[in-house]
Amino acid sequence: MFASGHAPAAPSPAAPTATATVGVTPGAKIESKPAPSPAVAATAAPVPAAWPKDFQLTIAFDIGAPSVPAKAYRPYVAFWIQDAEGYLVRTLGVLGNDSRFNSHLTGWRRAGGYFVYNSPVTRATRPSGIYTLTWDGRDDYGLPLPKGTYTVWVELVREEGRHTQTSATIVCDDAPHSVELAATVESGASKITYGPKPTTPSASVAVTQAVAPAVPPAFPSRP
Repeated sequence: MFASGHAPAAPSPAAPTATATVGVTPGAKIESKPAPSPAVAATAAPVPAAWPKDFQLTIAFDIGAPSVPAKAYRPYVAFWIQDAEGYLVRTLGVLGNDSRFNSHLTGWRRAGGYFVYNSPVTRATRPSGIYTLTWDGRDDYGLPLPKGTYTVWVELVREEGRHTQTSATIVCDDAPHSVELAATVESGASKITYGPKPTTPSASVAVTQAVAPAVPPAFPSRP
C-alpha cells in the first residue's frame, strides 16, 4: 500500500548501453584458446634409468680370525644396501638366526633392518672364510631399482669379541666397477664388484664353496 492516493510515476526508460570490442573487426570470428593445464605446463621429472639387464653386484666378504682367539665364537654379520639418500633398500643377508644375539646388530637395525626368524635372508653363523653374496638390483619388496650410486654396509659383532662396521660406495650404471671394503679387526679386506653376471662360476665362488661348510653348526650358547 502506498502512503498517498496517487500512483507512483513510471520510471524513465534506461538509456541504452553501448558495448564495443576494441581491436576486433565487426563480424569477425573470435576463437579462444584454453589455458594450459598445470600438468602440461610443468616440466616432467626425468624417469630414472633402469638397472641394466643381467648386471649384478657381488660381495666377496672375508670373515677374519677372531680378534680374541681364546673366545672363538662365530660372529653375527649383516649385509645391506643403502641408496644415495641413505635409505636401506635391501638386506642381502644376515648370518645368525638367534634373536638374542641378532639384536646386537645395532647399525643395521638403526638403518631400518629387522630380524625375521627363518626369513630367506637369515642363515646360521659361519666360521672364518670368504663368503659371497650377490645383489640383483631389487629392493626388499622385489621391485627393480634404478641405476645410481649405492653404499654397501657390513656389520659384524662377535660375542666376547669386537663390534665393527665397514662400508663402501659404488656406482651401478652401464659399466663394470669395483671397490674395496676396508679390513677391520674382525674381517679382512673384501672386494665388491659390479657388472654383467658371469656365465661360468668365478674363482671367488669356488673358494667360498670350499671354505663354507654345507651345514655349519649353530651359534654356541654361553653357559
